[in-house]
Amino acid sequence: MTILLIGLWSKNIFVHQMRFPESTVQKIGSRGFTLIEIILVLVILGVIAGLTVPRIGQNFIELQLKRTANDLSYLMRYAQSRAITKNRMVRLEFDDNFSKVWLTQSTEEASPEEDNKSFERITGRLGRTLTVPDKIYLEAETVPVQFYPDGSMDRVRLYVCHEKDCLTVSTQEQRGAVRVFDYKLAS
Repeated sequence: MTILLIGLWSKNIFVHQMRFPESTVQKIGSRGFTLIEIILVLVILGVIAGLTVPRIGQNFIELQLKRTANDLSYLMRYAQSRAITKNRMVRLEFDDNFSKVWLTQSTEEASPEEDNKSFERITGRLGRTLTVPDKIYLEAETVPVQFYPDGSMDRVRLYVCHEKDCLTVSTQEQRGAVRVFDYKLAS
């Protein structure tokens, strides 16, 4: 087979002729994949996909666990801030199954007699109900958690768990702060 190459060199035109042996051209042009090679690649990709899918599911659970703990801590920080700015007690309340969490605030401004206060649910974007995802559960030592107008709050540890993995949302380690730990703290 002969290939002609035409090019420009300065203003002169040149023509160059190259010859390839016929056997080389046929080998290059007609080479393809065999059925065995294609099946082998598909089997390898199948094994890799099979090993990857369970890990993706576990990562999703870990992500939900961390997000739930962070959402709970953000809600608690907001409750503390709201108690200070509105000069009212705020509570973090849970349903009976610990699957839903929401905020309530006292109907009247803070006063020394805190026992007989009535609370109403906070409305608006940050007054929404935090729903705990299915396979995740909450454990709490004390409920409801109270936030006071002076910036203090009940000292409590909340555990956000999935099977053996637990995160701790705590107000006990540092006064006036809500912290998230990547493990379950001992009581």
